[in-house]
Amino acid sequence: MIVIEIDNISNLNLNRYRNTHYFQLNKLKRDFEALMTPKLRGLKLKPPIKLTFEVYKSRKINYDLDNIVIAAKFFNDALKVHGCIPDDGVRYIDSLAFLHGGYGKEDKIIVKIEESK
Repeated sequence: MIVIEIDNISNLNLNRYRNTHYFQLNKLKRDFEALMTPKLRGLKLKPPIKLTFEVYKSRKINYDLDNIVIAAKFFNDALKVHGCIPDDGVRYIDSLAFLHGGYGKEDKIIVKIEESK
């Protein structure tokens, strides 16, 4: 299992995505890919893989877990851009899971990458 932490996730939610101009969204996606470069550089995965996104919040609020789907989309695209997988279709990523990880000092997402069986 490979574990990758994504910090500073305040901009990565469905509500913001829906209300943001597409020029800004493109910049946000490019910035995310750049943020992932040191974490994904040289990583070669054996597809198919399954991804689990564990969300941690700094405040005890009742949030919509599915709002992080944009972070998952950006992460999947970053895996492809950085050459970790050839494509992000179901032949390569055949399972996605979203879990509430709990509360902590900061908002973050922990991504767990596993080979599918």
